[in-house]
Amino acid sequence: MLRSRSNRWTMVLTAAAIGALAATLVGPATANHQPANKIAVAGSGLESMQVALVEGSTSEEISLMSSTLRSSNPTDLIFEVTAECALFTDVIIRTPAEAGGTDSSEAVATVKVWVEIDGQPVAVATDDTGEEAGKVVFCNRAQYSRVTIGPDDDDEDDHEFEQYIRSKTANAFNWIALNVGSGIHQIEVKAQLEASVTGAGAAEAFVGKRTLVVQPEKLANDATI
Repeated sequence: MLRSRSNRWTMVLTAAAIGALAATLVGPATANHQPANKIAVAGSGLESMQVALVEGSTSEEISLMSSTLRSSNPTDLIFEVTAECALFTDVIIRTPAEAGGTDSSEAVATVKVWVEIDGQPVAVATDDTGEEAGKVVFCNRAQYSRVTIGPDDDDEDDHEFEQYIRSKTANAFNWIALNVGSGIHQIEVKAQLEASVTGAGAAEAFVGKRTLVVQPEKLANDATI
């Protein structure tokens, strides 16, 4: 009787040892799921550019960065986007050949940035709707010049030259999405690069190094945007 019980324990221990050896040979178990409610980050150093030359306008929508975030339950998300934003504008004015002549040129370059979650833009405010919903001007410049030769070509007081540069820039911005449902969410940062020239000149819009941080938060229950 004692021998039988001893044999039985020997068989159990042997089976346990074989199982442990098999686990060692196969290697540790790995998980392929994405942790929930964790900060997501993305970055890029690639440079994008849009150019318009001489006369006309161009507009192009591009993807700047993308990331994936998993939420285990409804949560609020804060999107922090920073980017290098640069513009180049050039206007060319030709002095009119005869008295009373006028020549003018204008160059405009713009970079708009927005965030999309699951293919939908994240609005900045409750009344932020339509085609421009969620879009923020990261940089904008309008350069204009005009020269006029008065009726008396010999009178310098009749000559007129006008020039202005109008700029707007915001190289970092935060978006907030409230009550995002549970699951895996696709996040993408997009940009609209626009350039236009009226007359003679050139315009270019650049986006350089940029970062994206997506932070899950629990904001106040009555929070609104």
